[in-house]
Amino acid sequence: MLTTRNEDIASCSFGVESHVYRIQLLQENEAWDLFSKKAFLTYQNKCCPPELETLAWKLVKKCKGLPLALVALSGLMSSKKSPNQWSRVYNNLNWHLSNNPLLEDVKSIMLLSFNDFAISIEALFPLLLPFPRRLFNQQYKAH
Repeated sequence: MLTTRNEDIASCSFGVESHVYRIQLLQENEAWDLFSKKAFLTYQNKCCPPELETLAWKLVKKCKGLPLALVALSGLMSSKKSPNQWSRVYNNLNWHLSNNPLLEDVKSIMLLSFNDFAISIEALFPLLLPFPRRLFNQQYKAH
């Protein structure tokens, strides 16, 4: 299985029968359900606490229905417990979306998740994720 946003690459057969599957964006309630399943897994009743609901909805809307963005961001948020921690991620995400033209929405969300990993796991990501090399170079120079 190959995943890509480039339809030319997706169309190549690479010597085997191929089928291009176009992922559809999720509706807002579907996006909330996907985000909530992972973000609030460790919370009481596995539900969003009232003090985080407004921020959680804002984060879900930033993902614009993209499943990968929702899963990555909800994984990051599952380790954040206080409204202050949630606000920091939201504000950081807003800065990236507003000020960094090199990053598309999903890349910004993935980068936040990447920054939150332990250093031992960080070292594996350049091998696994299709980010442009220049993004990793910027991250390692920042550490």
